[in-house]
Amino acid sequence: MISIDNIISQLITPKQGIFLVLGYILSIIYLYFDSRGQGFNNKFLFYNLFLIFSAFCGNIGYNLLYFGVVNFELFNGGSILGAIFILTIITSLISIFKNNIVTKINKFIIPYFIIIVFGKLGCYFGGCCYGMEIFTIPLQIAEFLILVVLVFVLIWKFRKNGNLALWAVLFYSIYRFIFEFIRLDNSFYIFSIPITQIVSFVLIIGIITIIYIKHK
Repeated sequence: MISIDNIISQLITPKQGIFLVLGYILSIIYLYFDSRGQGFNNKFLFYNLFLIFSAFCGNIGYNLLYFGVVNFELFNGGSILGAIFILTIITSLISIFKNNIVTKINKFIIPYFIIIVFGKLGCYFGGCCYGMEIFTIPLQIAEFLILVVLVFVLIWKFRKNGNLALWAVLFYSIYRFIFEFIRLDNSFYIFSIPITQIVSFVLIIGIITIIYIKHK
């Protein structure tokens, strides 16, 4: 029988959970100040619904990328790349009928990435997402630093951009595509290429195409 406790215990380790909670708290603080108190309650509600749906997509993505199947009783991990890939597909389909969907997601994308940043620290202490060291720095810490820079760039240069979410996904996909060369976790391979790298490449091409069409 599936229980909430079992799901949570299989999705994250206690060490990961600490950093995810810290990231979540900071993301809420950012959301509040970014809202300047206006309409915060509604944003808070929809942001949490977005996070829940993202976690669900992340579990599906994890199972597809690392096991090749979707087993709704197998709550044994999550993949940010998988979540972003599935969310991008769903958002693209919804945008056909609802043009302002990206604008709505723009409000949540930086808080969402704040959680991703601290989640990467959780990966280091939880022992997952490992790979080759970079100048003696553990891969997860190097990724954490890259993600911190990414969040600051998004806030500094793209916060008021109408395509904030698209740029965030593009930069994340580029970073993942590059770092997949030195990650050592066991995803599927197609023609000796990790499926995670293929997904990153598809996202890069897809997002660049969308941005080009929107600015054409």
